[in-house]
Amino acid sequence: MIVDNLAEVRRLTYTVTELTQVLGVSYPTARKQVLEWKKTKKVPVRKVGREWRIPKESVHAWLRGTG
Repeated sequence: MIVDNLAEVRRLTYTVTELTQVLGVSYPTARKQVLEWKKTKKVPVRKVGREWRIPKESVHAWLRGTG
């Protein structure tokens, strides 16, 4: 899928700060999880500038145990 603008990317992805709310954990814990996903490649995380972007669909699949 090709995305034409940053606003659309924001809708498709979480930042680490948003992920804290989804997972109900602290920022350091969420950041550790993102780095673990990067290492294990279980969730396709990407760093854009200084921010990590985590696909919402992948997070939801991981939470369901199907990702």
